[in-house]
Amino acid sequence: MRFPSKKTWILLGLSIVVILISVSPLLKDGFPKNHDSELYMVWLSEFDEGIRDGQFLPRWVPNVWVGYGSPLFNFNQPLFFYLAEMFHLIGFSLVLSVKLTLILATCLAYLFMFVLSKQFFGRHAALLASSIYIMMPYHIGLMYERGAFSEYLAMAFAPLLFFVFYRLGQKISYKYFFWGSITVALLLLSHNISTLFYIPAVFLMVVLFSKKNLKYYLVSFSSIIIGFLLAAFFWIPAFFERHHLKLDNLFSPPYDYHDHFISFRELFFSHYWNSDDMFFQVSFVTSLVMVIGFTLILKNWRTKTRIHSRAVFFFLFLAVVGILFTNSTTLFVWENIDLMKFIQFPSRFLSLTNLATAFLAGILVWPELQKSYRWIYKKIRPKATYGLTGATIVILILLIWFFSPFLKPSGGYLPKKPDQRYAPHYLIHDQLMASNTINTFVYKTAIFPKYNNIDKLEERVDKVVDDINYALWHDLEYRYQKTEILEGQAEIGLVFEKSNQRKLKINASTDVIMIVNTFWFPGWQAKLNGQPVDIIVNDDFGLMEFNIPMGSHELVLEFKNTPIRTASNAISLISIIILFGVGAYAKLRRNKQSESFYHTQR
Repeated sequence: MRFPSKKTWILLGLSIVVILISVSPLLKDGFPKNHDSELYMVWLSEFDEGIRDGQFLPRWVPNVWVGYGSPLFNFNQPLFFYLAEMFHLIGFSLVLSVKLTLILATCLAYLFMFVLSKQFFGRHAALLASSIYIMMPYHIGLMYERGAFSEYLAMAFAPLLFFVFYRLGQKISYKYFFWGSITVALLLLSHNISTLFYIPAVFLMVVLFSKKNLKYYLVSFSSIIIGFLLAAFFWIPAFFERHHLKLDNLFSPPYDYHDHFISFRELFFSHYWNSDDMFFQVSFVTSLVMVIGFTLILKNWRTKTRIHSRAVFFFLFLAVVGILFTNSTTLFVWENIDLMKFIQFPSRFLSLTNLATAFLAGILVWPELQKSYRWIYKKIRPKATYGLTGATIVILILLIWFFSPFLKPSGGYLPKKPDQRYAPHYLIHDQLMASNTINTFVYKTAIFPKYNNIDKLEERVDKVVDDINYALWHDLEYRYQKTEILEGQAEIGLVFEKSNQRKLKINASTDVIMIVNTFWFPGWQAKLNGQPVDIIVNDDFGLMEFNIPMGSHELVLEFKNTPIRTASNAISLISIIILFGVGAYAKLRRNKQSESFYHTQR
């Protein structure tokens, strides 16, 4: 049995140290304050309720918008919440489940960047590339400053995406075809906005690095298509049902990309983040790596290491593209491609720059540069033997020192509290108690139906917020008001309630017009005494309204799949069958070829 070498153990130990340093703020009590603060715990609580109610994808969440609900996970990428829910179902708290998911995402980012960089430059380079990838300002800022955890998760899968499609372009293999499809699906489910620039980049990699054979192109592009189809259950309904949402708020301040371009001065010359979000910086290290990469392209383009030079050129190109699209110099592209507005924040392109320059950082210990390092090393220790591991350790220590100031939440930590205090109405009260202002994302989501008069709805919601705060201030239990009588007289009782179901008992002494305080959205269906009944959408608030005749009745509401959701679920299921069917066919074909070869030899 062959045991790992001493150098392997050193590299493994360094990897563990780097990961622990990058996640060290998560190991403390409390949760790091960020732009979205407690948002992910609130949404995880809602996601958990849907999962426990038997929904595979909890498309409807019931408690946001002061109990009016939202089709949140019909549109918001769910993978981060699936992973966090696994931890939560085991028994971890909401906060700890989110923390563990972030630590998992960090480990995956490190591992997949290591795999990608090792493919081209070896394990020493891979160690540096992985370390820089998880510690660069933008990457760290997603976790500790912005709180963009879904985007952070997407950055974990991005290096795997490039590695798999590079290998698939070199050799047709079901293994890489399978993982290519899976990775595309994971990226879509992690942060669908990121696919708007990662997928075109992968297309370009396929064109540049695949063998110049139509078969290789078709296999790679087929893998990408299968990946999209695997995630169809999420993105197809999100795309085709988006016209039911009030989308203006998604493209107006503070989400209008015109307001978020970053100047070259901020990108290259600002240092450390502050209240102006200066973690949106390229940093000195990135700039240095790009210069070295360009130098190596010029030096080695026509040598036997040309494949490495092409890789350096490709990722250098991605780094520059990421920088340009973060700056207003590319405004004409943003304004002429309608899809670009969905990206909202140009700074998101820095994830592309982050990945590309981290990959390029591996060239700092590439054998092509060993002569330079050996010369410096000999000047310091003339009689010592030069070692690449030693150079790697020195550079890594310098990098950790350089990036260490970023490893702390600029806003400190939120206090610990039990899971039930992450219910939206509790957070409304807690925030008002703390500062007299509310982060509106605590109880609202940017995703809500358009069938309302927004001014009247906001006025109604503000009144409910006041009622919540008054009740909790006086230590009274607060429950959302589920129904209201607009006309007539009736007694209404809630018999049964789940995240996607309501059952009401109604005793009406007159004909009644009543409101169920839940937004209408396609999928909601109603039955009165077992018979389908029309749902009237209230013009002012977008809530569900019913005409109930005099007498005793049972009203049942249920949120079900629309035809497009059902079809999308079926597409995902069929794609899984196709993916594994291709694997079975490939294995059967290999077995037949092996048998044929065996008989030929005999």
